[in-house]
Amino acid sequence: MAYQVGETVIYGVEGPCRIEAIGDPGISPRTKGKKFYSLRPLYKKGSMHYLPVEQEADKLRPVLTKEQAIACIEGFTDTEEVWVSNEKRREQEYHDVLYRSGCLDCTDLVRITKTIYQRKQDRITNGKRLTEVDQRYFRVAQEKLLQELSVALELTPEETDRFIQEKLRSEAS
Repeated sequence: MAYQVGETVIYGVEGPCRIEAIGDPGISPRTKGKKFYSLRPLYKKGSMHYLPVEQEADKLRPVLTKEQAIACIEGFTDTEEVWVSNEKRREQEYHDVLYRSGCLDCTDLVRITKTIYQRKQDRITNGKRLTEVDQRYFRVAQEKLLQELSVALELTPEETDRFIQEKLRSEAS
């Protein structure tokens, strides 16, 4: 076991979770004698997830360090976008990145938010609104990105958003 009780980890698409316990969660006769991580999402109150310890390598990863979070933010402008002109294929690409079986990666989240933000700017310029699909995926990607960065930076998601905006403005100057 790589993780300990009390540690905060990134769990798949759930994002930051605190490990509440490691052991048999007693939720079913099938779990008897097996070790599970009991994971409480930091930003989804009243929720608990149970992950078999043997699946940790695929489903859990450490939260970014503060230095990694700042490097991720500083890399926003250099991060490649997800340009797929076909609407259905683009939606599939967003879905594949956000909901694949492993853990979300900061760079993937930045790629999606940057792509959709740029699409929004282009559509506004052309007198159009952002599509519902783009809006939905933007909300999910931005939420997950802000959640992890906020844990790493020890800020609230709102403070993290303001920090990112200030950082990007200062880079543009």
